[in-house]
Amino acid sequence: MPEREILNREEVAALLGIAPQSLTNRIARGGPFPPYRELSPRCRVWLRSDVESWISTMPKRASASRKARNFRAAR
Repeated sequence: MPEREILNREEVAALLGIAPQSLTNRIARGGPFPPYRELSPRCRVWLRSDVESWISTMPKRASASRKARNFRAAR
């Protein structure tokens, strides 16, 4: 089955590995994020290509195990 080109809030959140409410909060704070398309007053969608392009520009984050090692080394 081909990937959907249009993603709803839950699908974008899953792609980012965050909760849907966290996505809503991130958008409300006005930080950088791809623009959404409003299909109706209560239905917003994003283009998969926009979200994936945005993800590719984000700096890579340290893994949890790496953070733990750095924390222990600093003690």
